[in-house]
Amino acid sequence: MTRAWSTLAVALAILIPRAEALAADATPPRELRRFHEIFKELVETNTTNSSGSCTVAAEAMARRLKQAGYADGDMQLIVPPDAPTKGNLVVRLKGNGEKRPLLLVAHLDVVEAKREDWVRDPFKLIEENGVYYGRGTSDDKSQVATHVSNLIRYKEEKLVPKRDIIMALTCDEEIIPSK
Repeated sequence: MTRAWSTLAVALAILIPRAEALAADATPPRELRRFHEIFKELVETNTTNSSGSCTVAAEAMARRLKQAGYADGDMQLIVPPDAPTKGNLVVRLKGNGEKRPLLLVAHLDVVEAKREDWVRDPFKLIEENGVYYGRGTSDDKSQVATHVSNLIRYKEEKLVPKRDIIMALTCDEEIIPSK
């Protein structure tokens, strides 16, 4: 068994019993509920190039982080002057400086979604049989929700990591350059 497979086996051995315990409990842990709320808000925010706004999503994540205790000086909303819907968010959780900073990157924008091409509303988070449906559920809004949820938890726990943790939520990863 390769190292990667043995690591996966250990992770599954830990996660599967935890998932089964959660399934038996009607109330998911606070962190899971928070993740789901953030994930839902992101999926239900249209961030397509044609009619959406990454700025709206970036501002929403900034509000959540501010409510969790991040100071304005720890966050920067960057909106290009000629592209008001292309906002980005950079947030820093200050560490003790023992190690070099860590950068977490995820993108807010999603590929275009025509309602007629979808069985379900692409801008509504829908769960069916344990599977989530909606534009951005697998690329990349789940990663954004994970990063934001974790930064909130770190602030709640008053974590001072050995390094600064910097999160960059970007726009225009999904844009197709014109020829």
